[in-house]
Amino acid sequence: MACKAPLPILRRQLPHVVRTIAPGQHLSMEGEITGQVMGVVSGIVRCFRMTPDGRRHISRFATPGSIIGLGPLGVQRYSAEAVNDAQVAYFRADTIELAVRTSDVVRDAIMRALAEERNQGARCQTRLGCLSAEQRVADFLLDIPSVDTHRCVPIEMPRADIADHLGITIETVSRALNRFAKLGLIDLINPHKFRIPNTARLLRLIRGEEPEPTRRGGRA
Repeated sequence: MACKAPLPILRRQLPHVVRTIAPGQHLSMEGEITGQVMGVVSGIVRCFRMTPDGRRHISRFATPGSIIGLGPLGVQRYSAEAVNDAQVAYFRADTIELAVRTSDVVRDAIMRALAEERNQGARCQTRLGCLSAEQRVADFLLDIPSVDTHRCVPIEMPRADIADHLGITIETVSRALNRFAKLGLIDLINPHKFRIPNTARLLRLIRGEEPEPTRRGGRA
């Protein structure tokens, strides 16, 4: 079956340039007219806005396959910055606009990318509006894909990023991870990797069903 992920389709159909972005380097700034649309080939990119009182809110983590900067005339709706070493494909916004009018394949890919971004936004709003601090952390952990057959999950972004994404403090993130380890909901392999031995128990916590302590603690 042919791959229907938007970014690979755009890379096959449209001219683009792939650049390597260093950790902390900006791809774009909120409100900037870059005339470009970007696709994350590898690595992670944080997309964020600054509030009037100087706080940062990370609206999404763009992972491989994510597309950034879709909007009128290439105006960036948020700032984007590499979390780790990332490779990013750059497309001209006007080339995409023309292709959307002339190519069903490109138009379908862009529609899927917009739908994915809307779904992520809706999930983030539900998480912030309906869940407690601990439930937000648990829900976030379940969103991170495992990387091997042992269900090991990497935490590639700093705790500060997680806190700014979930609208809580760094200390709350660390306390939640420690508590989850004490309850046996996760195994903290090291500060940057964990394992979920039983997804159902973590889901019960998100639903408000308090799990019973089962085993050892951990270090966040």
